[in-house]
Amino acid sequence: MKRSIITILLCGFVFACFGQKVTDSIPQNKSTYLFFDFSQGVVVGDINGFGYGLSGNYQNNKDLFSIRTNYIFEFSDIWATLFQNKEGTSINEYALLYGKRFVFNDSSLSISIGISSNLWKYDAKENDTKVVKRKSYIGLPIEITGLGFDKKAEKMGILIGAKLFSNIGKASYVGIAINFSIGKHKRH
Repeated sequence: MKRSIITILLCGFVFACFGQKVTDSIPQNKSTYLFFDFSQGVVVGDINGFGYGLSGNYQNNKDLFSIRTNYIFEFSDIWATLFQNKEGTSINEYALLYGKRFVFNDSSLSISIGISSNLWKYDAKENDTKVVKRKSYIGLPIEITGLGFDKKAEKMGILIGAKLFSNIGKASYVGIAINFSIGKHKRH
């Protein structure tokens, strides 16, 4: 009797431990991908202007790891920033993000969040003198990116999509941009 109870308990323990494994009749593609993004668009918030960014992305299954840098400058400072090499109101952002990337038939959608180091440069007046102030702060970057696939998505190529990006911190902003992605993108 004692032996039967121990056998039943042992079998129950084994089934409880190994019986919860989820199996799928469809094999999972466990490939990794490396691709790079360039985006350019408009930004509103504590700074209103243009923004452009670069990011490197590493995808493992549905997990997405990204390193991103954004540069944002005021609308009013566009001439000085682009053509006269002068400093205006701007934000430099360097971020690490983690998220998920979902691939559909002809498109993909990724959602990421992370941590960033930011440098905010802005004009201020001290004793009737214009000075450039600098503030460094830690931010919370968030981005949502959608890309469309072409017929050659299995090969190296450039894909075009849209990106919604933001950063929450001392100088918060949200932007929308056109996104160009280069790398190997595969339909699953």
